[in-house]
Amino acid sequence: MRLFVSIPVTPPACDSLAQTIEKAIQTGADAGFADPNQLHCTLAFLGEKSEGQAKELIAALSSISFPRFSATALGLGVFPNEKSPQVFWAGIESKELLELQKQVSSFLNYREDRPFHPHVTLARIRSQHNSDKLVALSKSPADFGPFQVNSFYLMKSELSSKGAVHSIVAEFALL
Repeated sequence: MRLFVSIPVTPPACDSLAQTIEKAIQTGADAGFADPNQLHCTLAFLGEKSEGQAKELIAALSSISFPRFSATALGLGVFPNEKSPQVFWAGIESKELLELQKQVSSFLNYREDRPFHPHVTLARIRSQHNSDKLVALSKSPADFGPFQVNSFYLMKSELSSKGAVHSIVAEFALL
């Protein structure tokens, strides 16, 4: 199973992000748009793991002790760049989130090739058709508001013709 560790994006921020997804859909861009009910910020993408490995991951993540905190969804952008956008995203700002991601990485011995950039994927761009309109939207001022982070999750991602479907494998409450 394909696994990742994430925090959920909850109201009121997720409601504002859902409105931005609607605006993005209206651009006519050839993209797969995120389900507003599954908005999250990935802390670590772990890839394909067995049931046994999932149990080991749950045990490791269970030992993390971290306080609840507030984060803010703020700003829009595209990865990797404006000339060849592949992902349309909203940024997440929180010093605590950066620290939680470091702890998750440390407890799992997880290393990423690039620096952690906290964000919520709003769309995965399939082709350049109308992608310039998403790039233009990404330059709009955007403050989606705060949200409370009370837990983090080990999630399973199942790919389908309609995009990825995420389900919770384990929840880890913050203090």
